[in-house]
Amino acid sequence: MGIEGRDKSSSLESLLFSMFYISKIFDEWVLYSRFSRNPKTPHGKRIRHILRFEIIETLRVNHFVPYELTRKLYEALAEIQPTGSVPGIFKYRVFSFSLAAAYRNLEGVVDNIDFSDVDELMTTLMYGALEVKEFIKYSVGSPGYIHQIKTDSKSRDARVTDVQSLIESSMNVQNLKLLGVPCPAFILKMPRSKGSYSEWEEILPNLTLDIKGVLGEEK
Repeated sequence: MGIEGRDKSSSLESLLFSMFYISKIFDEWVLYSRFSRNPKTPHGKRIRHILRFEIIETLRVNHFVPYELTRKLYEALAEIQPTGSVPGIFKYRVFSFSLAAAYRNLEGVVDNIDFSDVDELMTTLMYGALEVKEFIKYSVGSPGYIHQIKTDSKSRDARVTDVQSLIESSMNVQNLKLLGVPCPAFILKMPRSKGSYSEWEEILPNLTLDIKGVLGEEK
């Protein structure tokens, strides 16, 4: 079960599996065009076709996506050219040239490329390829797809915390408010170091989140 990468999993496989295997909440935003524009370029349309029919459909029917299909998506993303800054909390620092070089020599070179930057992957896929509008809007700064959790030293005194507390602390530390409920979902990036949480032994999930305290009004 899962999406196969070459030798080891990367952020792309983990991201797609978590977004599409047990949920369809992203389908109308990413796979269809109800809440986003159709990709304008043939290349963008090709990436959406690969994602929808060769990866997500295969995952949901067979519960497993072989590497030869994953590789098609990597190769398609590698052809995206940088176009400057993206309207979002991330800069459009596309890894396309590194990926393109990797696939010219798959044996060995690809193992040395870091596919762990989930922010970059999300921006490249959603903005650069599929032209999907941002999921999150803030009271200050630019919108984005993923919220990076940041906390202060006081919130790190406890060794165990929960997602609700982290959201409230992160928004307070960064002096941010949400402009409406994130749609279609509120994707959070937890601070990690060397494969584990940076400051806590455990982060407990909440069945529901109360975001009334971090909602603001557009000025």
